[in-house]
Amino acid sequence: MRGASPRWGSTRWRRLADAGVVELLGGPATHPVLPLVREPIADLALVTGLDDHTRRVGTRPPGIWLPECAYQPGLEHVLARAGVRHLMLDGPSLRHVGAGTSRAWTLGDSDVAVVGRDLDVTYRVWSPRRGYPGGRWYRDFHAYHHESGLKLSRVTGAQVPSDHKAFYDPERAARALSQDVDDFVSVVHRRLSEIATQDGRPGLVVAAYDTELFGHWWHEGVDWLAALLTRLPQAGIAVSTMAKAIQAMPPSSAAHPQRGSWGLGKDLSVWDGDDVRGMLDAQLWAQDELLKAAAERHGDRLGRDAWLDELAETVLLASASDWPFMVSHDSSAGYARSRLDSVLGEVERLLTRRCPGGTDPGSRPFGQADARLLNGA
Repeated sequence: MRGASPRWGSTRWRRLADAGVVELLGGPATHPVLPLVREPIADLALVTGLDDHTRRVGTRPPGIWLPECAYQPGLEHVLARAGVRHLMLDGPSLRHVGAGTSRAWTLGDSDVAVVGRDLDVTYRVWSPRRGYPGGRWYRDFHAYHHESGLKLSRVTGAQVPSDHKAFYDPERAARALSQDVDDFVSVVHRRLSEIATQDGRPGLVVAAYDTELFGHWWHEGVDWLAALLTRLPQAGIAVSTMAKAIQAMPPSSAAHPQRGSWGLGKDLSVWDGDDVRGMLDAQLWAQDELLKAAAERHGDRLGRDAWLDELAETVLLASASDWPFMVSHDSSAGYARSRLDSVLGEVERLLTRRCPGGTDPGSRPFGQADARLLNGA
């Protein structure tokens, strides 16, 4: 609740974070593609997200997970204003401008540090065609027994229909997992050796994944990760957080990446392509209406404005990247469109009423959003 003491989902995470074993990255509220939102909205989203992290965790994160790794020149100034010190971009975003993934860089003409995801290593897991989770011995995520809901099958083969898949064998899956851990360790070791030979110095290998991969999409993923974190140090490979890696090997020169993301095509077409252009136009309309409302009220009010704050929160919800993503990937596209329409409808109702909707800010997802930020307050 608003104003309550910070609450953690797990005290283990708290202990690990306090000990510096893990780094809990922040991010902008509602996960918008920042290059596709108006700059004042990007400022608002970042500060709101970082404030929410601070309220829940107790400390303000210096690093963020940039939504969709989406960047365009100039965004580094938005990040710096919000106090962001480091982040990750996709490897091609750096390589396309002559920068590599084996070291940290400063982003543009800012002091924000950036590292790049090493795709050659990351895709050992992440590749939809060759990634470990698609191995024939692992539990199949999609096939399940419709009466019980149990997932009794293994992947068996990429082209094998669900009703022809073989039964899952935990012991055989465990052996496959051990082999895949060994393979990943050898790939990382080889990559670090290549960097040392080419650059004459130690380097970084950055592998990044959405956390729902482990245990959700890939049933054995949690065990794979646990084994990996044991075997990498045994192989002489230091495992580090982003903050510690950058501190140990600070950037000595700047990278100037162009517009891009980790989406299909490494551009922003997943979120601004022809199939979703209408969605983006609607999101930008909502953002522009919020900016107009903020400008109109700025001269009259010095304190918090409950109506404007609720409108700001609702516009942030409408700006989430997931809605166009789902449409572009034809994944529950109808649901995504209807949810965005619903939120945009609430924007319209707030604009018409010109007064708060009556809900307690503490019960809303980002009820702490402060619309005064839109005017530089």
